[in-house]
Amino acid sequence: MIYDEDRAIFFEITNICNHRCIHCCKQWEDNSINRIASFETLDKIISLPKKSLTISGGEPSLVRDKVYYLINNESKHITINTNLTGWSKQDIAFINNNDKTNFNVSVVSLKRDIYEEITKSITYDIFIKNLNLLNNKHYITIVVNNINLDSVDFTIKILLLMGFKNILVTPQVPTPNLSVDVNLVINMVKNLHNKYNNIANIVTQGFCNLDFCDHKCEAGIGRFLIDTKGDVYPCAPIHRECKLGTIDTDIDILKRNGTNFFLSYNDQQKFLCKGFML
Repeated sequence: MIYDEDRAIFFEITNICNHRCIHCCKQWEDNSINRIASFETLDKIISLPKKSLTISGGEPSLVRDKVYYLINNESKHITINTNLTGWSKQDIAFINNNDKTNFNVSVVSLKRDIYEEITKSITYDIFIKNLNLLNNKHYITIVVNNINLDSVDFTIKILLLMGFKNILVTPQVPTPNLSVDVNLVINMVKNLHNKYNNIANIVTQGFCNLDFCDHKCEAGIGRFLIDTKGDVYPCAPIHRECKLGTIDTDIDILKRNGTNFFLSYNDQQKFLCKGFML
């Protein structure tokens, strides 16, 4: 059996970032060569059949010309994963008014000390300024670890007061640097979901047996991740050993390889986030 529908494409447009978040699964790239996708690669991304396109990094705002090239030439809906600190007021106004494009903003905490401890940056003021410029069509993602756990409730309340309606709260995938009690986070999200479900959609991801789960894991059958080198993976960047091919590989072969990856898990594991199974 081959899942033949088009995949959602997650594209790492660069591996360069102005933050060094301690929970980031790309910490291993700190000593690697800085990479930015070429316009040739962008054209190949545009030509791929897809359900939607998510631009991630690194931090996409550091390669704004490449992001705008995709916005101007891609026909499908675009989501930009961002820490929000590299965009101008004009950029944000443009995205606010672009029906085809939205931000998915990483919010580690709205408390300055925790924000700075996690991001290892001094960008809090510009982050808050830009957050206040957004309209409420955008998505928020809060990755929870032991450092920001106690500030999540405060952060959620402020985000709701700011008008945001779609908030994903997810336990971080364990790294050598940091972890969190997953069950504790899931129970917290359940309580937040029930408490605020009349004004916002607060969900988690990767746990398909929960009614407040954003989506089942579809790594390989519903989505592909393509990095700046053009290598294709089932989804998360932690699965570098699960390469499906390259951007030049025939799409039918990529779909077949993705299907084989998905089917390599038993029925209880297929739709669970693979990051928590390592």
